[in-house]
Amino acid sequence: MGAGVIDSVVALSNTLSDSDRLELVRRLLGGVAASGEGVVASYPTGYILYAEGEDATYECSSWLLAPGTNLANRPFLAFIYLVGLAYIFLGIAIISDIFMAAIEVITASEGTRRVRTNDGKMIEYTFKIFNPTVANLTLMALGSSAPEILLAIIGVISTLDDTPDELGPSTIVGSAAFNLLLISAICISALPEGETKKIDDLNVFLVTAFFSVAAYVWLYIVLQVSSPHVVELWEAIFTLGLFGLLLGFAYVIDVRGRCCRRPRAVHVAPEEEEEKPTHNVSPGSKNTMATQQELMEELRTKRNSSDLRTMPSAEVGDTQVTGYVAGRTTALRGLTGQRRLQSHDVAVERNSFRESKSPRDGSCRELQGAALDGVLKEVGILAAAAPSPAVDVTPTTNREVIIADTPEGSQSPDGPKGELHFEDNSVMCEEAIGKVKLSVVRTGGDSGHLTITWMTRDGTAKGGTDYIATQGSLTFAPGELRKILEVEIIDDDILESDTTFTVELNATASEVLAARNRICSVTILDDDQWGDRMHRLHTQLRNALAHTFYAADSWSDRFKNALELSGGVDEETGEECPPTRFDTIMHALSLFWKLQFALVPPESWAMGWPAFVVSLIFIGIWTAIVGELASLFGCVIGLGDAITAITFVALGTSLPDTFASRLATLHDEHADAAIGNITGSNSVNVFLGLGIPWIIGALYHRYAPRGKGQYDVPAGSLGFSLALFSTLAAVALLTLLVRRHFNGGELGGSRKSTRLLSLFFVSLWVIYIVLASLNDKGYLADL
Repeated sequence: MGAGVIDSVVALSNTLSDSDRLELVRRLLGGVAASGEGVVASYPTGYILYAEGEDATYECSSWLLAPGTNLANRPFLAFIYLVGLAYIFLGIAIISDIFMAAIEVITASEGTRRVRTNDGKMIEYTFKIFNPTVANLTLMALGSSAPEILLAIIGVISTLDDTPDELGPSTIVGSAAFNLLLISAICISALPEGETKKIDDLNVFLVTAFFSVAAYVWLYIVLQVSSPHVVELWEAIFTLGLFGLLLGFAYVIDVRGRCCRRPRAVHVAPEEEEEKPTHNVSPGSKNTMATQQELMEELRTKRNSSDLRTMPSAEVGDTQVTGYVAGRTTALRGLTGQRRLQSHDVAVERNSFRESKSPRDGSCRELQGAALDGVLKEVGILAAAAPSPAVDVTPTTNREVIIADTPEGSQSPDGPKGELHFEDNSVMCEEAIGKVKLSVVRTGGDSGHLTITWMTRDGTAKGGTDYIATQGSLTFAPGELRKILEVEIIDDDILESDTTFTVELNATASEVLAARNRICSVTILDDDQWGDRMHRLHTQLRNALAHTFYAADSWSDRFKNALELSGGVDEETGEECPPTRFDTIMHALSLFWKLQFALVPPESWAMGWPAFVVSLIFIGIWTAIVGELASLFGCVIGLGDAITAITFVALGTSLPDTFASRLATLHDEHADAAIGNITGSNSVNVFLGLGIPWIIGALYHRYAPRGKGQYDVPAGSLGFSLALFSTLAAVALLTLLVRRHFNGGELGGSRKSTRLLSLFFVSLWVIYIVLASLNDKGYLADL
């Protein structure tokens, strides 16, 4: 068509009415759209004509965009997409935190069983429904990796009839690189000068570390060696099956024969019919919980080791409360202006600063009554828990509970006399204590007089060398419920390991003594060991308080927490600190997310499963939107999905774990939660995040009518990225193990060494990003 014809058409259009002229334009654009020769977007209500050129963004299409969105220029669109990604990442972090809280409730679930002994007594014992190591590798790792896994699943489902999505698989690899290299770098330098921490369960760590590297090597074999650019069904099933193999290895190494031992009895019940196993109520139950106020008081009294010279051994026994989830929650709530726990030192420093700035609002408000009321899941460290009148709680590794027939403090002349026993079956004390005091208590009644004798017996601790061997008697008058006996401890300057002796109770009448706690084991620790134990106890109490503080028992609690602006609560005094300007701004920005996710059922309901399911649905919805926004952002700035995934998306999904790992490094006794969780999470990312999508794709293309018979998955830049990361991961893990040998721990040490090692890990991550990006752009095509 010549220019003259076009001029004639234009001249003719000037003679037409407005409606006819619009119809002419509509038909012309419709013809162009039908021919496919022009860049015209067709909609039921009209057409959009895009100009061609370098600034054109018509190819950046998505179901997320409104018609005409791509008419805006590239810099503006890139800014909007980046801000949108950051805001949604904040929302995903908030809902992921709720998701992990639900998972923690599920994995902490306990059950009770009753068995009848040979003498006819009914023995009730408590057991963990989930092995802690298996739970950490399944549900807990799933919680921290849920966005990446769901992104991969959604990407495969949405592209079953098209080229497989690169964003999901690349995000998994990029997130693994960020976790292992950058988070490890931050944790290595987080500790104060000279302090070190090491992984406690090295065997489990070695298993997860091996699988975390082997997983990515296996992916490379699938995509490049075994069946290049094709994922066969057996390969997909084997990938998912490796997850079960990992769990099996970790479980066997963790239990090391303990699975065959019979649990210790924890409750002697009256003779009654045998009952079916029951499950304890999850965190939030007020029947087996201690209040927040009591835990805060305990933290205050145990702030300095000099304030406490003896404590029950079980307080620092095998049961540990991990600070990972609590630390993640604390960090996230600090970012969104919600109520969270502040360490006492930080709270004091912050309040002093506020007072100097504004005396009127600088002081913290002490929380009263119901504001501090909360409940704590029993975690084996209940020294802070004041027993209810009807229940005597003794903090042992396997919880002991005796139901008393008569409340403490009441006297019944004709009632039962009760039974006598040690309050704790084992205690620890420091060598310099002088005298260790042991409590003998009366339960089950308080009428009449009861008399017992007691005496010490040597163990590894010898009378006259480590303590003064002695004996004596105690008489309980009517109404007396507790008496104290004392044994003198000998303090010497000899460096020695723990020593132990026992104190036994005896009585002429057998009914005077209870069936349990007739013997108390006393462990004497030197001063250095005592300090370590006190640090461990303080950590456990802090974590237990956090688990209690963040628990939600009702929807009203959820909405109250969502709406309330707070500057934090002192973990020792319970004082509410005024919010900062940052708290106020972030509270306003995140209010949309907090109100939306307040619809999730409380974690205390039905052992956490309703919260688990609803949270997972929310994560899936917003992860699908993240996938679209990330692709659009990469499109307008000229990056492919692979590079966008290993940089921006991986950073956004892993940032909450960064805060959590750093806090776990500072507050946990060992490095398992900070470093061990990384290798477990990276393994789960592959086995679930690619095993499940690959099975879906392979089954679809094999059996669906529209399937191609085989699931084509072009390796593209993913193959190079896998090979590169596997190599760097092996280097990083070997470096950590070598440092453990020479430094005494993976984390911490001298300031110079930690900074150099952190810089080394950061440089490994930079190498990964640069080389993977160059390969994606085709500059390393020959490699």
